[in-house]
Amino acid sequence: MKKLLVFFFFSFSFAVSAQTKLTVENGGRGAHKAIITADKNLPDHTIYRSAEMSSSAPLPIVLFGNGGCMNNSEGYQNYLNEIASQGYLVIAVGPFEYFLDDTLTSVREFTKTDKLIEALDWAFKENGTSGSAYYQKLDTKSVATMGHSCGGLQAIEASFDPRVKTTIVLNSGILASPPPEQFRASLPALSLDDLQKIRVPALYLIGGESDVAYTNAEANFERISKTAVVLANYPSGHGGTYREAHGGEYVLPTIAWFNWQLKGQVESKTYFAGEDCDLCQRKDWEVKTKGLQ
Repeated sequence: MKKLLVFFFFSFSFAVSAQTKLTVENGGRGAHKAIITADKNLPDHTIYRSAEMSSSAPLPIVLFGNGGCMNNSEGYQNYLNEIASQGYLVIAVGPFEYFLDDTLTSVREFTKTDKLIEALDWAFKENGTSGSAYYQKLDTKSVATMGHSCGGLQAIEASFDPRVKTTIVLNSGILASPPPEQFRASLPALSLDDLQKIRVPALYLIGGESDVAYTNAEANFERISKTAVVLANYPSGHGGTYREAHGGEYVLPTIAWFNWQLKGQVESKTYFAGEDCDLCQRKDWEVKTKGLQ
């Protein structure tokens, strides 16, 4: 498929094992050393969060959809762990193999956007439930959706939820024409007209002209008109830099965007705004913007 790379996979539902937390890359480089964990009330997801949580600094919420709309985020663990270490609760679709026993209970199809909304509903409920580990420790007014490839389309669709404040689209973009029939059951049913539904600031991180999503992202950028949008290209191809140490180059604009959009750190705007923007000065990055205030 020329316009958007989609991976075939089998997605499984497993029973959760006794293991409850995992540390990777020493908890990340941020001030909030992160862990990867699971929750029995959210068995179809993986949680990346600060090991020590405090109600005095509630964590913004980031919902993540995987490439191929897969049911596992392990290929993104360095990237998502690094974001969590900066003081964010990241909830990714799919269980983490480390927390699973060997009991295969069922086979499931490709994941859908409703798994992102399910994670958001869980976070809101836990934040309001006395006795929960997350009680009054989440910033429910600061929510983002994010996803890679097929998961990027899920992130766009989930951003229509009124609780969402911003979205990041990774190596993805709404297709200009319907995909081949064999892909239609897995991809969110979005058309270019749906770009007019995007009402929150959007950041597209794309892998340059070799990225199969490049043409789609460029077209999306041109058509989005009701909100601010940034299109940033780095020559990584469709696979991005997620598997590199601490998430590689992609993690830098991701964190700057969330610091600006979710934490209100206005100084982070300089990472994107103006011809001399901070990201523009980094080697190999190309940045276009519309509607930045």
